[in-house]
Amino acid sequence: SIDWKMIVVDNTHPTVDLVFDTPGESNKGFKAVFSENVNEADAENPANYFLNNWPTAGGSGDLTGDANITYNWRTRTATVTFTNTDWYISPEQQWGVQNIHDLAGNILAENPRMEYSTPMVAPVTTVSEISSDWYNTDVIVTLTCSDINGSGCYLTHYSLNGGESFEVGNQVTVSAEGENTIIFYSEDRAGNVEETKTSNVIKLDLTNPDLAVLNPSTATPKAGSFVIDGTVSDTLSGVQGVTLNFGDGVLHDTTITDSTWSFNVNDDSFNLADGTYDVLATATDNSGNTSTEMLTGLVIDNTNPTATVLGTLSFTTGDTTPRSLALSDNTELSQVCYVIDTNTQTCLPLFGTGYSWDITSLINTLSVGTHIFTYYVVDTAGNRSDSNTIVEGNDPYAASVVVAAVPQQEQVRGAATVATLTPEAVQGEQTTEEETTSPVVAQEEVKGAEDTTQEETTKKPIPWWVYVLGGTTLLSFIIFLIARRRKEEEDKEKNIK
Repeated sequence: SIDWKMIVVDNTHPTVDLVFDTPGESNKGFKAVFSENVNEADAENPANYFLNNWPTAGGSGDLTGDANITYNWRTRTATVTFTNTDWYISPEQQWGVQNIHDLAGNILAENPRMEYSTPMVAPVTTVSEISSDWYNTDVIVTLTCSDINGSGCYLTHYSLNGGESFEVGNQVTVSAEGENTIIFYSEDRAGNVEETKTSNVIKLDLTNPDLAVLNPSTATPKAGSFVIDGTVSDTLSGVQGVTLNFGDGVLHDTTITDSTWSFNVNDDSFNLADGTYDVLATATDNSGNTSTEMLTGLVIDNTNPTATVLGTLSFTTGDTTPRSLALSDNTELSQVCYVIDTNTQTCLPLFGTGYSWDITSLINTLSVGTHIFTYYVVDTAGNRSDSNTIVEGNDPYAASVVVAAVPQQEQVRGAATVATLTPEAVQGEQTTEEETTSPVVAQEEVKGAEDTTQEETTKKPIPWWVYVLGGTTLLSFIIFLIARRRKEEEDKEKNIK
């Protein structure tokens, strides 16, 4: 007989797949499923199974002393059960099998064979909300790492504004003015590393804008329409606006052109009543920083000053009646200007809110005839005195001054009056040329007339007693004239009052 023997040639290396249930504390092992039957002793040897644990955790090594392994040749499956109560299958753990042979002695095709309990997925890092607007304080940015169904976040790394080195942490304080960015990434406990990301731009402006009020000057009151203006600038976030507050809490937006701002006052859109104002100017940049400047003591004066209306005057030469005009203003007088007839205008400086303008020397020294005396008063805001019944509009006041000559029969009487040393003469009061020269002429004419009459009557030498008698008579007549003239002046003053 012939004995037949079957010889099986097996040069194929076995393969193995590791099967894991859902990771968690209740999962106390895994299975190794081989492509063919393997040596049972190899399959049940804990030394041929191992754990490469996370880089951040211990416990790596073979399973000797930590697991029991049973092999089922029918299913070609080795079941690994942990005997270490602290052990369980975690996500992203690397387990392995090695040094196991098939029945023909072929070792594993991939020796060692390693698989992860779950896919290796890098963590995901998100950044807290970053506004596209400018900030005016330090900004704290939070970096949040998440590793869903993974080994768990381990470290988060960041670099501010492209720094060469990375810091570790989840909060970043941004305090540098200007535009900032953060580069960041995280790694999990299994060693998965996230790709770097870059945050949105973080814009920071901690500096107040530059603000100045240039006009108007508050040295004098303002009348009519005028402009409040100044300069403003901000090198980082830029100027958002400039507002004005006139003390009532209402904010008025100004007009900004390049680096200047302006606001029209007392035009058709905005008016201020007469008074004194402290104006607060506030500049705001686009990050909310503010600067303020105060325009102190702005006086608005649209009220015209007033002056007494002189009206029409009539008097004779030599009149010494005192004359004055009352000038007043609600803020401050500046000047009074006048013109006599067509002569050049003359302006006199004034101070205060009320003034009595003495025009005696201007009026009483006018020559015989009709004169036009025009005048007006101006305050420091530029307002001119109101119109009057003689001239319409904001034109100067006008007065007609009629000066008459002294009647012929009063020449002697006038001479006597001027010859008398009155208080006005002692004080240097200005008199006319007629008043200065008439006393001498009148006395010589009277004395000459007496001498001529005496000589023509007697044709003889005049005795001395005649001169005495004539002098006494002349003195009495002069005293009479003086008394009469004073009486007339007193009556005239009463009539004027």
